[in-house]
Amino acid sequence: RMSKAYQAFPVAASTLMQSCPRTVRALSVLVHSEGDGASRFAQRISVGKHRILADEPVSVGGGDEGPSPYDLLLSALGACTSMTIRMYADRKKLP
Repeated sequence: RMSKAYQAFPVAASTLMQSCPRTVRALSVLVHSEGDGASRFAQRISVGKHRILADEPVSVGGGDEGPSPYDLLLSALGACTSMTIRMYADRKKLP
């Protein structure tokens, strides 16, 4: 049985693409497995000049060395929403 987090992914990804058309653009994204380290699930993610480490919590076999992919997705959606509201407020000259 598929977890609710993975069932929600296609909807969340679609929402991100619709709500942040200026943010979602062609970027060089590289994901590298850290499978030989302390965590079987750790992933190094490179996006342009930025580096992120993703992992799963200890409770599911990860090393908790970074946010889970689901946490990263929720963070991206939250940041996009906040930035969109800020852009709207700036355009409308709101504080």
